Amino acid sequence: MRFAQKRAVVDYVTGEPIFCFADFYRGRAHSALVTYLGNSPSNPADLFVYDLAHDPDELRELPEDELAERIARAPKVIRHLRANAAPIIMPSEDAPMSTKAVALGAAELERRVEVLQSDADLIARLCGLEEGVRKEFDKSEHVEGQIYDSFINDVDKPHMDDFHRSPWETRVAILEKLQDQRLKRLGKRLIYLERPDCLPAVDRAEIALEFANRISNSDEFAPWLTGDRAIWSADTLINEADGDEVIRLTALRSFLIKIVENAKKLSQKT
Repeated sequence: MRFAQKRAVVDYVTGEPIFCFADFYRGRAHSALVTYLGNSPSNPADLFVYDLAHDPDELRELPEDELAERIARAPKVIRHLRANAAPIIMPSEDAPMSTKAVALGAAELERRVEVLQSDADLIARLCGLEEGVRKEFDKSEHVEGQIYDSFINDVDKPHMDDFHRSPWETRVAILEKLQDQRLKRLGKRLIYLERPDCLPAVDRAEIALEFANRISNSDEFAPWLTGDRAIWSADTLINEADGDEVIRLTALRSFLIKIVENAKKLSQKT
């Protein structure tokens, strides 16, 4: 993968005046034509890119408080591209037609890039205010959303290696040596999925309920694949399939329905 390495990502983002950046938010794909602004002062791997669907001329004369308010609300003017997370980036000409800024045309996109590149003060204001917004962002309650909150400390790294090399029966004890609570939670999940009998009963019950609540969640914008959305995806695939594929997908759909029913039963007990 070309952009699996941080250096390749940084070189591309800083070298291309306009490119397409695709990301997932609440389980849905979003793409934008963007241009590089700068790096987060607190995390150099966090690159700020400007969504060219928004005219920078409309921001230049805004007072600081109004500019800060505009940056903080949706639709987002500035997006975060993590150079160390194998981001989905591509040439602007390969952007999906649904990408909002595509309709502007090359000339207008180039004009907007020129407005930004010629106004160092605006870029400094945008990056400074976005950093403030980022610091105020509430940490996710979900461990998946906490991965980039901080780096793994050196004390935990040897224990991580021991965890993956050791028999399942001894891994719970290794988790107790970890300082990072994120690693403990993820480690318990792995044990639950592979050898749940190795976990204490209270941990098994807690993880089972967490999974059941996620699967049975009815929020169509939940930041994970819910049971209802999985069944809907199966229905879509069945409608597009033929022959033996229909039989396999129908069996899969029946399996998904059973999972969702069991998850809802468990959620309703609590």
